Order: sequence, then C-alpha cells, then structure tokens
Amino acid sequence: MAEELGFLGGSEKPPAKRKKGISLFGSKKAVPTGPSISDVLEQLNETGTRLSLLEDRNTNLSRRTQVTDSNLLNLRKRIDDEVKTINSDILEIKRTLTELTNKIDLIIKELKTRAGKEDVEVIRKYVEMWEPLKFVTRDEVEQIIEEAIEEKEG
Repeated sequence: MAEELGFLGGSEKPPAKRKKGISLFGSKKAVPTGPSISDVLEQLNETGTRLSLLEDRNTNLSRRTQVTDSNLLNLRKRIDDEVKTINSDILEIKRTLTELTNKIDLIIKELKTRAGKEDVEVIRKYVEMWEPLKFVTRDEVEQIIEEAIEEKEG
C-alpha cells in the first residue's frame, strides 16, 4: 500500500495504523521531533559569529564611507578655492587688458595728430632755404649799427 500512495518513492515505511481507542490529539509517549539542544546551541553560536562578522564589515564600510565623504569635501573645498583664485586672476587680467587697450588707443590718437614724414620734409626744406644759422640776433644788429656809426664819425 505504501507504494500505491507514493511515499517518497516507496523507500519510507508507511505510517502505522491507528489502534482503536487512542486519542486524536496526543499519544502517551513523547517522541522527539526536532533537533537536539546541542545542535541549536551550535547553530546559535555560528549565527552569533556571523552576525559579529557582519557588524564588523558594516562598521568598516561606514568608516570607509566617512573617510571618502571627508576626502570628497576636502577636495571640493580645494577645488572651490582654486576656482576662486583663477576667477580673481582672470578679472585682474581683464582689467590689465582694458588698461592696455586704453593706452594703445591713446597712443594711436596722439600718433594721428603728429606730423607725418611729408610734413617733416617740407619743414626741412624751409629751414634749409632760410638758413637760420645766418640770422643775426638783436644784440648783434645793435653792435653792427654802433660800429657803422663810429666808422662814419671817425
């Protein structure tokens, strides 16, 4: 009959037939149905060890996370400081460039008002034609006049 009911491939014994007069909710004999206390304690110790390892791993991961967060904050602060420095340098360069542009514009305006090469050539020709080195001063003219008067009188 065990093979007909299919008890795990027929390898186990079929349940014992009940005797008439036995109560439905219990028998008079206590049959051990679970693992022994030593097995439970061993599993409990093993579970405690595993839990302790997991707690250590969790603590280590938390520390690593804190160190990583701290490093990231320090790196961000350094980068922010460098960006501020670079921005101030860029502003200084812009100011300097503006000043140089203004000075160059002023120089160009002044050069436009100066005499050109042709103007200088015209002035040179007039100077050569007038020969200012042969001009006499007022004192020299007065002295020449005095000398001429003295020659006529004398």
